[in-house]
Amino acid sequence: MKSRPIPEPDITLVMGVTTCLVGTAIAAAAILNLMQLGDPAAGERTIYDLAFSTVLKIPAERNPRCPACMYARDEG
Repeated sequence: MKSRPIPEPDITLVMGVTTCLVGTAIAAAAILNLMQLGDPAAGERTIYDLAFSTVLKIPAERNPRCPACMYARDEG
């Protein structure tokens, strides 16, 4: 078994922070969804651009072959 090189410390720290931020955002969205509070993210994709500290929300269309899309609530 070939061993992988150990990542540089600065890369490792950034990956740790990145996974923490994304995990927190996903957990917050799940709690809001379960409690039926706030604006649901149905019909959009959320992109976290950590290089520029921005959040982009891009509309996403339903896929008729997707089981999750078939049962999603109609908003509006």
